[in-house]
Amino acid sequence: IVAAVLNTIVVSSIKMHHILTLRSRAIQIRKSTVGINLVVPFYQRKFSLTASDGSINAVDGVTESSQASNSKSKKKSAPPKANKPIANSNSTEVLEDIRNTRINKINIIKEKGGNPFAYSFQQTHKTADLIVKCANLQNGEEDSTMTVSVAGRVMVKRTFGKLAFFQLQDDTGFIQLYIDKGRLLDVFDEIRDVVDAGDIIGVTGTTKRTDKGELSVYVSSWNMLTKSLQPLPDKFHGLTDVNKRYRQRHLDMIVNPEVRQVFRDRAFII
Repeated sequence: IVAAVLNTIVVSSIKMHHILTLRSRAIQIRKSTVGINLVVPFYQRKFSLTASDGSINAVDGVTESSQASNSKSKKKSAPPKANKPIANSNSTEVLEDIRNTRINKINIIKEKGGNPFAYSFQQTHKTADLIVKCANLQNGEEDSTMTVSVAGRVMVKRTFGKLAFFQLQDDTGFIQLYIDKGRLLDVFDEIRDVVDAGDIIGVTGTTKRTDKGELSVYVSSWNMLTKSLQPLPDKFHGLTDVNKRYRQRHLDMIVNPEVRQVFRDRAFII
């Protein structure tokens, strides 16, 4: 029994001696794939203890925590990846295609005897006036006793089969154009195919409030006043480029009503 106890004490002493020796100095490991020397502390190494002779063998490689730290260092030291090119909707090629398409539409208007850049249009109401006059018009009702003519720029164009809805903007506000194939017949296809967002048009019709409560002009005829050759900025993001806003003030005033109001107020004050 005494011999067994002494043997255990000796083995434990040998183990402790090896542990203290390894702990006092770091184990240098050279990683050829990375090209740098990594100093791995004792507690990050793996060991196998042999009870028979009390030897301690370090297992080649590093622990999971060391591997994780090494992978993080690799990620930090890795050069940044190049950003993938993002398609720009306002690139020169796209704008040129849009311009050519709209020029073709101008030719279509001319072939049908129209003028894509009309000299005049008799306007009877501003959009703000219609909103005030039709304040009592109920949802789903149409006022067929009054014919109105309004003009402005098409800001938004939506088509649903035999119906189309345009958002028209003049210098006083916005109003919806209610375009029905049942009323316009063949003219519906013309206005649907030829008109783009950014065009200035004049329409004649009656006032109607839709079932959802949107005051609209129920279009019976229309005229192209000015065909736009360039598209408007994206309707969701708007014109956010500050430099472009200052370089193209006309575009800034088209898409930002508050900027247009500032110019109007300045002119009034002066």
